[in-house]
Amino acid sequence: MSAPLMFALVDSAGNAIPLRATEDGKLLVQVSGMEGINVSLGSSVEIANDVGSPIPVSGPLTDAQLRAAAVPVDLAAATVGTGATGVAQSAGGAGLFGWLSSILATLRAALTVQGSTRTCLGRETLAVMTGAVSTLTVPANSVAAFVQADGGTVRITLDGATNPTATVGTRIDDGVIFAVDTPLASVKLIATSAACNVQVSYFNKP
Repeated sequence: MSAPLMFALVDSAGNAIPLRATEDGKLLVQVSGMEGINVSLGSSVEIANDVGSPIPVSGPLTDAQLRAAAVPVDLAAATVGTGATGVAQSAGGAGLFGWLSSILATLRAALTVQGSTRTCLGRETLAVMTGAVSTLTVPANSVAAFVQADGGTVRITLDGATNPTATVGTRIDDGVIFAVDTPLASVKLIATSAACNVQVSYFNKP
């Protein structure tokens, strides 16, 4: 075997660093008392220890390496799981965008319903006496009402169990409008001192 070729490197302080390269392409470096050496080679090099075992080399990826190739994302095949309400994709929708468009449409529909005006479903003039409790005749789908004393003072209870009297219940003076958004079937009325009328309007929303 021929004698090894001899090379030399110079560190940042100008000190010569002896190198040896064998004919089979192995680069031999032996340095003591130094923290590290920068070596630039034009091809791949395997680094091995004294017994010939490869030494793993690892390090963080550079920004250029991370950006070297785009990571493909298939939005059409993206999955989002199953919701408890069972929201279905809109017609013609697919993947994540299909689900999002359905959720948006559902929210818009709900907001439209909540933002719509209420409708008066009927009214009645109720003759209220001093010695007897009166109740309402509630139209279908009514959930709220305006109650106005007309010609006298009345008292009203809302719990369905308490009967109003001349001193028990909420007092509604002549001309005052009292809003009711509790169960209308539980409303009870009585005149306090003299018989009078009660004007009632019914609505589908509070």
